[in-house]
Amino acid sequence: MIITLSYELEIKGASIHYRFLLLKKVVYAKEIEPSNIQKVIFKHAGWGRPGAYIKTKRGFNLRILFFSPIEVMEELQSYVNHYSIDWEEKKDFQVAYELKKRNEKREA
Repeated sequence: MIITLSYELEIKGASIHYRFLLLKKVVYAKEIEPSNIQKVIFKHAGWGRPGAYIKTKRGFNLRILFFSPIEVMEELQSYVNHYSIDWEEKKDFQVAYELKKRNEKREA
């Protein structure tokens, strides 16, 4: 039997909705408001894999890794800028981001 674990990220209005799914059923869900975000760090999570870490003031921090399509990172950057949230971009993030974007274009 194959057990599938997946997660979803949705930016809806001012909130970020994050859900873990096991066999397509929600096992954990979290909604984060801009006021609860301390900082967002954009960095690479392996060769050609951009990621982001959302540090919260209360509760668990979130790791946004291995999402497709790459536009998730663009939406998260727009969200951070729109709500004036403190953010940091590590030096290898842009390289990983461009590689992922290029690979997705090739696959399409």
